[in-house]
Amino acid sequence: LNGIVNNTDILQTNLRKRRAMAVDDTTDLRAAIQEQDEVDQEAIDAIVVCAGYQKKLAKDVLLLSRLESGGVESNQVPFDPVKIILSAAQMYIADMTNNGISFRFHRSEDGHPVHVQGDPDQLYIIILNLVSNAVKFTKTATREPKQVEVTLKYEPIRSESGDSKVEMIMMVRDNGVGITQEAQKYLFDKFGGSEVRRKFLEYEGSGLGLFITNTLVQLLGGSIHVDSMPDHGSTFTVAVPFEVADTAEIGMLPTKRSPVLALGVPTTSLSDLPGQALTPPTEARHVEDGPRHILIVEDNVVNQKVLKRHLEMAGHSCKIAGNGQIALDSLVQEGFDLVFMDLEMPVMGGLEATRRIRANGTSRSSGGAPVPIVALSGNARQEYIDEALACGMQQFIVKPYKKEDLLAVIQKWTKA
Repeated sequence: LNGIVNNTDILQTNLRKRRAMAVDDTTDLRAAIQEQDEVDQEAIDAIVVCAGYQKKLAKDVLLLSRLESGGVESNQVPFDPVKIILSAAQMYIADMTNNGISFRFHRSEDGHPVHVQGDPDQLYIIILNLVSNAVKFTKTATREPKQVEVTLKYEPIRSESGDSKVEMIMMVRDNGVGITQEAQKYLFDKFGGSEVRRKFLEYEGSGLGLFITNTLVQLLGGSIHVDSMPDHGSTFTVAVPFEVADTAEIGMLPTKRSPVLALGVPTTSLSDLPGQALTPPTEARHVEDGPRHILIVEDNVVNQKVLKRHLEMAGHSCKIAGNGQIALDSLVQEGFDLVFMDLEMPVMGGLEATRRIRANGTSRSSGGAPVPIVALSGNARQEYIDEALACGMQQFIVKPYKKEDLLAVIQKWTKA
């Protein structure tokens, strides 16, 4: 998956370059290149769709396994639900823009707590699945304008213990194809009934998203229901109780890093104003604060080449180390601004290499601060994430990653 996703990105970049070069060539050559471009673009689009489907399916199956084995633990930290909602919605803004779908977020101003106490990761997955379905089933809708809307409000909960509690009520609306009354009976079952299965297969879904969403809502002590009619869209309403966070706890880092933060998922919103419409991210990202010298510690040759090319195309220089021992030797010989570290490698793995780097006190090439180390791994198990962060890594990125995530990480950890 990592090779598919990132080689596709490279193909797209090279395709744009080739189109620009064709302007200076003869008319015949330009026509030939244009014809070949169309074939290439169709293949690229197919790879993107297949890779995206496989990635989503793999994540759903892994999460389902954790849920069924009781391996999902609640991480109680103070957080702002507005930021979680907008961060999840931001993942689909480009898709909505490309398909003519507008997105709006509204929240009630009455009794709105800035922070609540609970698990932001579970809420993030709930919102992500609901917005994903709303976009998926609105793309082909015939009604105009196509819309996806999320609203947020709070209702106070009387507590005998005297704790300040609220019920967070979130509604995700769309004006897409809608759901029949018969299909709604099985909507939250694993894979659903036959009609639900046909619908998800038609729209390239796994049929697990709403089952996972319902399970997570129940873990949070909440409820979810749907109101829908064919050709009139759907409204999913989630109600979850939360304690209002103690203002003294705001800003404190949890002892156990949140996977939403650890996996590099954006957690800051563009704005949290009522009625705010999000804007799509720009495609290009430029090197800020100058190019960086980066060490790639990776034993897989394909992943080495893909990561090296991404970094060099962004203006950075890099060196490859095939295992942790080679990485240690390289850090002695020259300085680096950042290290991308795989975890499982022959001779010496990434965790042991990181421990030794931290024990040696290795600094950045510019001196002073310790060299940042970012984990790159296809293993998303929570114990791996915890162990990587505990041994001295700054961040954990799961393969397959996006080029934009890598460049954002470089900028974040190597600012002057």
